Amino acid sequence: LTLFVSNGDVIFDSNGTPYTVSGSQSESGGSLTRIAFTSSVQGVFTNGNSYTSNIASCAIEGCTESTAQNYMSDANTDDGSCVVFGCMDESASNFNSIANNEDDSCLYPGCTDPNYLEYDENANTDDGSCSCVSSVEISVTTTYEEPFEAVVSVVGDHNLYSSGITGDDLMAIANYNYEWEEGQYCFNYGDPMMCDEFANILNSEISFGITGDDLMAIANYTYEWEEGQYCFNYGDPMMCYEFANILNSEISFGGSNFEWSNDEGVLSTSEEFILSTPGEYTLSLSQNGCETLNQNFVVISGEVVSGCTNSTAINYNEEANSDDGSCIIEGCTDSIALNYNPSANQNDNLCQYILGCTDSTAYNFDAVATQDDGSCVSIIFGCTDSTAFNFDSQANTDDGACLPKIFGCTDQSASNFNSIANTDDGLCIPYVQLPEGWSMFGYTCLESLDVVDAFSEISASIEIVKDEWGLAYLPAWGFSAFDNLEFGEGYQIKMIENVTDFEFCTTIAGGASQNELDAAYAEGAASVIPEDGISQSDVEDAYADGVASVEIPEFERFIGDYYQGGYILQINEDGTGLVVDIQDLGVFAWYIAIEEAESATSQGYDDWYLPSKEELELMYNTIGQNGPQGNRGVFENDFYWSSSQYYDNNFGAWGVDFSGGGAGGDVIHNSYRVRVIRAF
Repeated sequence: LTLFVSNGDVIFDSNGTPYTVSGSQSESGGSLTRIAFTSSVQGVFTNGNSYTSNIASCAIEGCTESTAQNYMSDANTDDGSCVVFGCMDESASNFNSIANNEDDSCLYPGCTDPNYLEYDENANTDDGSCSCVSSVEISVTTTYEEPFEAVVSVVGDHNLYSSGITGDDLMAIANYNYEWEEGQYCFNYGDPMMCDEFANILNSEISFGITGDDLMAIANYTYEWEEGQYCFNYGDPMMCYEFANILNSEISFGGSNFEWSNDEGVLSTSEEFILSTPGEYTLSLSQNGCETLNQNFVVISGEVVSGCTNSTAINYNEEANSDDGSCIIEGCTDSIALNYNPSANQNDNLCQYILGCTDSTAYNFDAVATQDDGSCVSIIFGCTDSTAFNFDSQANTDDGACLPKIFGCTDQSASNFNSIANTDDGLCIPYVQLPEGWSMFGYTCLESLDVVDAFSEISASIEIVKDEWGLAYLPAWGFSAFDNLEFGEGYQIKMIENVTDFEFCTTIAGGASQNELDAAYAEGAASVIPEDGISQSDVEDAYADGVASVEIPEFERFIGDYYQGGYILQINEDGTGLVVDIQDLGVFAWYIAIEEAESATSQGYDDWYLPSKEELELMYNTIGQNGPQGNRGVFENDFYWSSSQYYDNNFGAWGVDFSGGGAGGDVIHNSYRVRVIRAF
């Protein structure tokens, strides 16, 4: 805070201590002095002025983040200099959104034990999610050689493989109890039959094996322990977990987890058993909520050598005669991949996928794709018929609301205005404007019209009408020296009063072109002898104001236009051609593609067929990836079947690769994309 004061002024600090400004403090050598303060001050000046300020209102730049290494407690304006160490990976459980320096502290919870199916090779913090073992170590201890006898058991804590019930199981049972009357009869009345029925329901809905006896026991213990009451009556998760521990210590759910067997059948269901014959055996280990683990092992007489006994494993030990569960089998562990290996327990990072759009709501959804490639295009509804009145060039999915073009005159000021037309045909006929006095008009109706009938509506406003020969029609006298108004002829008229919006006919001369109309009118108008100041320029001006016509041109089509169900790929001299469907028919083997094409009814047409090799190549070079407009037909960069067979080989057919345009043959049993065409 800086103050500029005069010599002799008194300033008080926040404690009330007065300071008198003397000339010796002046920095400028004049009557003003600059004083800097680092705390709140207030001042009373001798000239009657006063000043109060708080240093906190001043801007002090620095790092204002309290967790930063360079935090400044006095700063009140952050200058962006903060240094914050932390985890910067958003996928980590301890992601620090304000960290700007990575400190390698990121935590990735998961199962960190490779002996479990839930093992996550990226996890660095065990979250207790390991539940289903993928292998166990089996101990075989030979106690006698003659006669042979050995003790077999699983190494480790057997409680890990118990089929005890969990807190989540109890929460699920409580929820289902209120949905099913079998559960209510079981828990409320202790009905054994209803408990058995409820157990069947639970086992079909939830992945754990529970018996009616288990449910009867749970119901009995619920009333003995308040943890059970809080779990079932209030859905308290903590109490459910506590009650699960109590139940597991009191009840053995589901019977034995261990089943030892060989070719002759089950030998024992104990945690360990004694066998008297060397040979091949199987341990079936059941775990709650997990698939049963079936692990083979070999018992031989003599020395026991532990190791991996699976010959497909990368650490196979051919000398081992007792599997220790250490086998490492490499392969693709992603179940959606094409080369998924269910036996693999270590990913080899060689998984293969079919790339495409996997969003079922997208316009270009690919049902055979296994991995999304980011190509999904949103569905845009609208009219996709380029010949329709309301064609939407942005739409890719027809909404069934296309409106046909209705040609007609859309000019409301024209004599032949068509109220239902939505597309102007260029044939609007303006009303004839007849000003007071002499003027000229041209007659453009195709049919001749009796001159008396022609002017019957406005005869009272007409003084005289003259044709090119000077013959006159005099309405007041009921006399006409000529009979009809003729197409292409010009006439002079003298009006008693102004008449607007007059018409002779509602349709223009059909079949005549604009040039023909112009020529006919010019010839007729030029034959009229001008008089009373009417010149040829007056005739031309009147014609320009009162006559207009145009003939509807034949609609011209081009390659790539949408027409009759698809995109045009070929136009012949006689106006016929070929169109290709706007979308793929599907992915089929060749012989199925032939049948599907012949039975296709896409876009309302039923005469589609599979294109030949040459037609497919034309398709690629006109409206495909190599077309002048780009990929107008929205083809995939993939191989498309043609109907052409590969020479005389009944087992091969031609196709075209639309990623480069090359043609090639392949066996007809392979499946590729199909796009059908039709003639118009």
